Amino acid sequence: MRFGRKLALQVTSDQSGAPYLSHKAMKEAINKTVRDLRLYQSRSQSLENFKAGMILPEGEALPSADELARLEEQIKELDKELFSIVEEDLKKIFVHIRQMEGFIEPGLSQLQEQAMRCGLLMEESLLKNLQDILPVALENPAEICQRLIEIRIMQDPLAMITGIHELILNYNGFLEQVDEHTQYLEINVAGFRKLLKRHEKQVPHMFHPSKTPCLGFHKLVTKSSRQIVEITNMLGQIISDALERFDTLLTKLPSSEQTQAAARERQQMLTLNMPKGLGPECQMVLQIQAQLQEPVQTMIPTGTDFLYPKPNAQAPVFKGKQLDVF
Repeated sequence: MRFGRKLALQVTSDQSGAPYLSHKAMKEAINKTVRDLRLYQSRSQSLENFKAGMILPEGEALPSADELARLEEQIKELDKELFSIVEEDLKKIFVHIRQMEGFIEPGLSQLQEQAMRCGLLMEESLLKNLQDILPVALENPAEICQRLIEIRIMQDPLAMITGIHELILNYNGFLEQVDEHTQYLEINVAGFRKLLKRHEKQVPHMFHPSKTPCLGFHKLVTKSSRQIVEITNMLGQIISDALERFDTLLTKLPSSEQTQAAARERQQMLTLNMPKGLGPECQMVLQIQAQLQEPVQTMIPTGTDFLYPKPNAQAPVFKGKQLDVF
């Protein structure tokens, strides 16, 4: 499916009123710039041919220096319009991302508190106190939490699985918000990368209104969004691990009304969903950001595949002079 169609479908299905990149306007701006650029290149070539002693085609006037200068300024102005759209879109989308993070984060905190009440998570201060009183030091502090989960399962399997079931219900519902957020990031990052890569290929640097490459869209993949995804994924893994321990231990417990009720509760439990996580476009942004933050000085390599690499490709390696981006 072509990207424009994919974007249109998502915008239509998104009832939140969220801003998306102006794909059509940006595409039209690039097309107008390229049309004038081709005319400029054709007229410049005619002048070069004439200087080389070639006869101009019948009916074609010799281009003047003023004509070429006017075309140059016209191309620069058109290119400036494109980057005005880019900057305005980035501002609107970034504000929306911050708003969504502010909406999602309280829900994540509530899930973590619920996981603590279930005994799947433990406050750091309590964990440290337990480590201090243990006769043997554990290499991995997570082992303490895992052993406590097993103790709780053996003591009251029904209460434990009931608490986990309620947690899964809330986790799955919360996951829908996180997946919608990461999908929103992915399609906007993809759109900016594709259009800016096309611009870089088709419009020479002498006409660019600002320093390029334009990596401003990288800021859409914020640290807060990344942390939300990481913590959500970690919480899902903790719940999954607790379920595996429950299934293993339940078969070892003596049969009773409580264990039978716990087994029925387990059978009726909803499937635990796992987060989709950041998409390949956002992952590529993180790879590039990581390389740009390395102590080695960076430079702009030649070729748009280095500037705007496709997802699932190896991230570019920058070496040399400082990389200027906006």
